[in-house]
Amino acid sequence: MSEPLRYSYLGPAGTFTWEALKQVSGAEKGEWVSVNNVGEALDDVLHGRSTYAMIAIENSIEGGVSATQDALALAPELRMVGEYMVPVRFVLATTPMRNAGDGWKRTCPAIVMSPLPPMFKQHSL
Repeated sequence: MSEPLRYSYLGPAGTFTWEALKQVSGAEKGEWVSVNNVGEALDDVLHGRSTYAMIAIENSIEGGVSATQDALALAPELRMVGEYMVPVRFVLATTPMRNAGDGWKRTCPAIVMSPLPPMFKQHSL
């Protein structure tokens, strides 16, 4: 009987890479290994500790993930064997006594504003 497949992913459970790994056919039968960064996930595969690594190639804030692209460029023996889409949703939250438009732009970093729908920007929400 063969060993179960091992999957390294950027953890902990509940992250976007964990959600993507749930989409892989048969992965639920394998062992899932939570790691701290892309390098650790790919190193697990390169050194035989894991069979596969689920890593983000793009995200909603910065687009292409340069750490992933750099790591793949430096390890030509690795191959991408699948692509999985994870729907991402953001929420805008505040306390009951605060109007979402009161000072939002002053207190919100620009990197958080970038993925918000145009409606929020247009109405200063």
